[in-house]
Amino acid sequence: MSDLRLVMNADGGDLQVLAGDLTTDEGLENPILISLFTDRRAPDDITIPDSVSRRGWWGDALAEQEGDEIGSLLWLIQREKLTQKIAEDARRYCEEALAWLVKDGVAENVVVTTKIEKPDVLLITVTVQRPRMAPLKYQYQAPWGAQSDRN
Repeated sequence: MSDLRLVMNADGGDLQVLAGDLTTDEGLENPILISLFTDRRAPDDITIPDSVSRRGWWGDALAEQEGDEIGSLLWLIQREKLTQKIAEDARRYCEEALAWLVKDGVAENVVVTTKIEKPDVLLITVTVQRPRMAPLKYQYQAPWGAQSDRN
């Protein structure tokens, strides 16, 4: 079964078109992109400014299993200055967002690494070990917003 291929771009993401046709994805990249770059609702125990919503996808309210939510909490730190601590927080948020791959039996193991590639770009590498298959490796350059606020 295949999905329309999603690709990251400067505006966030879009469907990929090649020679005038929409391309498809037979692997795990689409669910990984959605898991990482969709905003998960901030838990109630996290303090956020009154003017900011807790975000999240409305469909999570209809999840068959309580706590089964889509997305990551990367949005909570994406306006922070990109430091090693923030890169480590990002890695942890990515691991949480992808934990469902192991829980649902899609993967045996998921390893996430993060690296500050530029002052305003975080490199996120995801390696997925699937049962009885070769590992899949995906890399994403996530633009980090706090740098644009500097003078």
